[in-house]
Amino acid sequence: MLRETVNQVSGLKQKLEEFKLKLPWIESLNCVNKQAPLAPELAAEMFTQEQKRKNQLKNNKKLPQFAPSEDPVINDFKREMMFHRQAQAAAIEAIAKIKAMGVSTKR
Repeated sequence: MLRETVNQVSGLKQKLEEFKLKLPWIESLNCVNKQAPLAPELAAEMFTQEQKRKNQLKNNKKLPQFAPSEDPVINDFKREMMFHRQAQAAAIEAIAKIKAMGVSTKR
């Protein structure tokens, strides 16, 4: 026998407000931002990786053949670069905010 579920939206929202922490930004360091610009040396590294992978696939027909846009190895590298650039942008933004608050960032 299935039990009917009831979502008491107003009650859930009330409980959320009860335990939501209202801390200053410095306590959480939340940053929502876009990726940092791609540095020329990283663009060159990505191009080198793509060329190396293309040659590796071309010279070994036993490996599954992928188009560069669909190659999981290249896509993993691009995804890692995306995380790296996102972290760079967050660090730049956070350091600027922390310095504006007058908090020392170096020991």
